[in-house]
Order: sequence, then C-alpha cells, then structure tokens
Amino acid sequence: MTRNAYCGLSNLGNTWFMNAALQSFWHTPDIVNYFLNLKYDPSKRYFGSKWVATNEFCNLVQLMWKNQSKSFSPSDFKNNLRCYIPLLVGYNQHDSYDLFSRLRELMREELAR
Repeated sequence: MTRNAYCGLSNLGNTWFMNAALQSFWHTPDIVNYFLNLKYDPSKRYFGSKWVATNEFCNLVQLMWKNQSKSFSPSDFKNNLRCYIPLLVGYNQHDSYDLFSRLRELMREELAR
C-alpha cells in the first residue's frame, strides 16, 4: 500500500460489521491505490450516476486517507447505500462478510459495465 489511512471510522450504533467489512477492502492495496490515484473532486461522479456503490466507496476511500482528524462518521456512505444493501437499513448487527460480499458484488457489476 502506498500510504496508511490517516483516520478511522466512528461507530454508528451496532454498525461494527460495516467498519469490519470496509477494513477488509482497505487492507487490499490494489483496491485502495486504484481509488486513491484518481484526481478526486467530490462533486464529480467518476463512475456515472448509476454506479452508486463505486462512487460511495471512492468517496469514502478519499476521505479516509485525506482526512486530518482521528475519525469521521461513515453515515453518508451508510445512508446512500441502504437502498442497494438492505443490511445497512437501521442499526442492527449483521455479519460483516455478508456486507463485504454484497458491496464487492455491486462494485464488480458497476465496473464491468
């Protein structure tokens, strides 16, 4: 990996499963480097308006590595993806692998278009 994340994620109730799934992505150097090497503009939708998961993940990676505080809330990520990933509705506990698999599949489908 080219660099370490500068901050962590705040817990939003019982959303530890979401943080654990995202940590799995963030410890995959090729994935992180791909999104970090974009010339990032938060107002631009890099992957088209229908590529919600990929856009949200890109935004989260950029925030994670460029934010100067110790932690930030992933509430926008959670709220923007809950229509596509029902596990993100509410604040119940779920299996982190289920979220990891669904997010991976959504991004794979979006990037294959």
